[in-house]
Amino acid sequence: MSEFELRMIAFNLAEVDEERKRHELAYLNVKAQATNKKGKPVFESFKSFYDYEKRVAEVLAANQPQRTKLNERKKTQLATVAERLRRYREGRRVDGE
Repeated sequence: MSEFELRMIAFNLAEVDEERKRHELAYLNVKAQATNKKGKPVFESFKSFYDYEKRVAEVLAANQPQRTKLNERKKTQLATVAERLRRYREGRRVDGE
């Protein structure tokens, strides 16, 4: 397959992605304009439809424990290495004296 053909495939796939975005936007537009049985809007404001601050907080919270777990894991590994090094050094002192 030539480079041109690969680039055309990539271009067409990018077009499909853009098409999907447009359809998602159309779907959200219909959803945002939804009304209840009495004809009143389901969403009184944009914030009731999409709470930006809440989503940002969720994303940040989801990433925070992962960093904490890595830090705790690293601390455990370092403590294990330090303990092994201490035992090694103690063993050398006893044998070396």
